[in-house]
Amino acid sequence: MKENNIISLRKYKLMGESHMQSDGFECDLINALQPIKNFALSTSIFHLFETGIFDFLKMSEGAVLNDISSKLDLNHQNVEAFLYYLNNEKLIEIHDLKYKLTAKCLNYEQFRPWYQMLIGGYGQTLLSMGESLQNGNELSPCNSKYIGKGSCGISQFDAIPLIQDLVFNSQKSYSKVLDIGCGNGLLLIDLCQQYPEIEALGIDTELTNCNEANNLVNEFGLKNRVKFLCKSGIEFFNLKIDFTPDCVIFGFVLHEMLSQIGENALVDGFKAIISSYPNVHIIVIEIDDKSLDAEIMQKGLGNAYYNPYYLIHAFTCQALKPVSFWESFFESCGLEILRKQYVNQNIDSTNIEVGYLLNRKS
Repeated sequence: MKENNIISLRKYKLMGESHMQSDGFECDLINALQPIKNFALSTSIFHLFETGIFDFLKMSEGAVLNDISSKLDLNHQNVEAFLYYLNNEKLIEIHDLKYKLTAKCLNYEQFRPWYQMLIGGYGQTLLSMGESLQNGNELSPCNSKYIGKGSCGISQFDAIPLIQDLVFNSQKSYSKVLDIGCGNGLLLIDLCQQYPEIEALGIDTELTNCNEANNLVNEFGLKNRVKFLCKSGIEFFNLKIDFTPDCVIFGFVLHEMLSQIGENALVDGFKAIISSYPNVHIIVIEIDDKSLDAEIMQKGLGNAYYNPYYLIHAFTCQALKPVSFWESFFESCGLEILRKQYVNQNIDSTNIEVGYLLNRKS
């Protein structure tokens, strides 16, 4: 066995020498290292945001190393190495011992929620894929705090405007809106600001989301019109609440509930809603599973965002389905589609995220 290893090692060295003699080896190596480089860079951008360094440098318009590490209570030596790395990536510039954000770095700020969700929320999921591949019964770990923060931030670009359009085009005035999986409550706050007649109730399973939502409601002076319950969406089906909604919103939660309780129980839950509230409108935002559509998935936003999105949802046992499944599901629930709409094409041209306005079949 030892002799075979020595022979293999000699063969490997000879192959290496042969490759290194060709002009293309270094170029091939650089190309091969790009995924590793991007892993380090995306992780670093996430921590640039979450450690407070980005906000501190933006507010101060540049600072010396001692001020950055002391004001943020960070390790001086590691902050220095971190900023040197970001300088080489052209995200930080150094002048007269002061560190300053570059224009390139400042442009990343609007995309912070994607880093919170994909890196902060699902970074552990990606690192544990090997274990999950070996033992498919184990749920890959994730960080629900960052998933919630990131999802709520992303929704300001896609889901919230989509829901607002569905509400506006519903040809019905709502007075009581219920949001299942409300996150930090920004959607309900936006709706109440636009429509003074609306009262709202948000339900979310994460205590951190509910606490942030209550803080935001107080900040916007809406505490008398918007309330929150820290419960799961599944609990809602059996929850007796002193609130009679004329609009119920399910934003990106049906695929989770489907994985947890199955299709039959979910159909029963929806039938219970329209039985209790016969005139209710239901708004559903879901992701169309187009993972095998090469035309979409191998370029643009399909490749940059949805390809890893599908991957991490599979490893966290979230049942993403094609729109044909959901439309059949609505039929089984006794619902009709009043309107089907996609995200603004300037934000997302893939038509993967889809919104439905539904009511009880007459």
